[in-house]
Amino acid sequence: MKTPIRQPFSHTDIVFLSHILKISKSSLYLNSIVLDVNQKKQFQKYRRLFTKSYPIDYIIGKIELSGLTFNLNKNVLIPRPETEILIKYISDNAEYTDLLLDVGTGSGLIGITLSNKFYQVILADISQKALNIAKKNILENKIKNILTTRSNLLQSNSLQKTILNKVNWTLVANLPYIPSREIKYAKKYNVFYEPSLALYSGKDGLDCFRELINQIKVYKNKPKQCFFELDPRNIHQAKQIIETIGYNCKIIKDENDFDRFLIGEIIE
Repeated sequence: MKTPIRQPFSHTDIVFLSHILKISKSSLYLNSIVLDVNQKKQFQKYRRLFTKSYPIDYIIGKIELSGLTFNLNKNVLIPRPETEILIKYISDNAEYTDLLLDVGTGSGLIGITLSNKFYQVILADISQKALNIAKKNILENKIKNILTTRSNLLQSNSLQKTILNKVNWTLVANLPYIPSREIKYAKKYNVFYEPSLALYSGKDGLDCFRELINQIKVYKNKPKQCFFELDPRNIHQAKQIIETIGYNCKIIKDENDFDRFLIGEIIE
């Protein structure tokens, strides 16, 4: 038995119905909508989750960006507009190198989107559950030049061997950068359902960043260029840290005019 769904729909309803019925959002405004029993149950489930502030992107389970499809679940962060800006900046400005290493990759969004700009891409993450999503996204988008590795930043043996054999490589890292004291505000800032492991990083938000820089500095063949997304409150401190290991750095603003992106180039 099929049940007609009455208009008008909220924007959220349109998103849910478009996903359930696999039709364009514009079609939903022009046609009467009829759901079968299973579709109606799914629609009601989506609505219930949404009333509990569960993120739409987790409910739907995927997003589209730059002509690519990315699966998402509670084990990876939901991509923000800031990260899209970083991707575009790298695409427009990065020098071509043999390898792009995406550390703290999560869903693989950055590395996968930039895979056509570099000869080889490696996605690294400490979370195996996150890497499982990244692998799924690699397969779904039919990307051939990407490998994945489970690693605490640069610490896996396979990753270290790869880096040692690369004279010319690029690093991008969207690591946890929120001070741990802000966990109590997770609901207020709509990150309650997202993985804490990917959000918080010590007292000042820079624990992961410091550890990554400590690991980079032992390499003779450091990355030629580095790209980071950071908190405006700690990005200037991060700049001072990476400059101590031989990088010229600059800071780029996000769409809200906050200092958000740290760009480093090795001093030859």
